[in-house]
Amino acid sequence: MPISPKSSFYSLLESGNLPLFYSLYDPLPRSEQEQLIFDYTLLSLRTQGEFSTDSKGCCYRTGSGLKCAVGFLISDSEYSPDMENNGVGVLVEHFSKQFPSDSHPFKLHAKLLRDLQFVHDISSESHAFEEPWDLEKAWKSWEAIMCKLANALKLIYTPPPSPDPQV
Repeated sequence: MPISPKSSFYSLLESGNLPLFYSLYDPLPRSEQEQLIFDYTLLSLRTQGEFSTDSKGCCYRTGSGLKCAVGFLISDSEYSPDMENNGVGVLVEHFSKQFPSDSHPFKLHAKLLRDLQFVHDISSESHAFEEPWDLEKAWKSWEAIMCKLANALKLIYTPPPSPDPQV
């Protein structure tokens, strides 16, 4: 079931309580885990409203606290600045001690995380050379690619809520 703004997951997201997220995630079947990861990253990025980039490109975390799709799945205790400029595969291989649980998404769902990372990176960088850089265009591109990714992975994509019409 996709995460809705009224669900308990939304308050979980706002609290940044990843250990609680993992305790809810752990007993679920694999397909439901992937849906939960997809929904969590989708809602996290929508709530953040910006891509996580700096002058070098995409980041798991920026100095100002922005996170990428995968960065939202790395708790403060797991994160190291040494992770930056490395793909998910490198994190799984070289930072596995950072992710102690065998049920951690990095250990079970590396392909999904690579896909989410790719969509974030390609969307945030695809319009980077346009002057002026068009965040709205990049955001629409990201939403469209996330929809295609969900379809390809047999996940459910929930479009963003429509803005309330002005009276």
